[in-house]
Amino acid sequence: MIRTLVVDDDFRVAAIHAAYVGKVDGFEVVAEAHSAAEAVEAVDRLRPDLMLLDLYLPDEHGLKLVGRLRDGHPPVDVIVITAAKDADSVRVAMQGGALHYLLKPFSFPVLRDKLLSYAQMRSGGAVAQRDRRRPVGGRGSRTHGDEPRHRPALPQPPARERPGRHQAPLRQRPPRARLPMACDHPPATMRLWDRDLG
Repeated sequence: MIRTLVVDDDFRVAAIHAAYVGKVDGFEVVAEAHSAAEAVEAVDRLRPDLMLLDLYLPDEHGLKLVGRLRDGHPPVDVIVITAAKDADSVRVAMQGGALHYLLKPFSFPVLRDKLLSYAQMRSGGAVAQRDRRRPVGGRGSRTHGDEPRHRPALPQPPARERPGRHQAPLRQRPPRARLPMACDHPPATMRLWDRDLG
């Protein structure tokens, strides 16, 4: 089983993504995290194989979290799940070691295909892709007995997303309430989820 951690600040979205993952053979959800701090604690404690990561978390940008997890934490593969449609965020995430990315909202078949592609890659079915996209030092990047490889610096988020001396923090909206409301999501998204989970 591929042990999966779902990280999203929206409790409802995290639960839906976890339900999607639970429907795919060979995958199990070991935990849901709703902040970067919870994600780090879950990675250290549970040692998941895969993390489905929303980039916009209340306490830290997901790109910074990926970089932080690469130093002194158990290795974990990352699939970025985001509503950010700008090419810079996706490019930086992929350069930073994300194996795949998904734009929200997405249907169950889209996530299922990404997960099955990841499972095939883990089993050696897509070695060329794994070698190109896997972060140096990530899970499976070296064989038993190899010396650890040097880890290159993680690319920084695009300039407009980095807080400067006179800029607001990355996350300007206040944290959502603990109990998400159905009205937080567009009707089309709600219909998509109802169809996939119903």
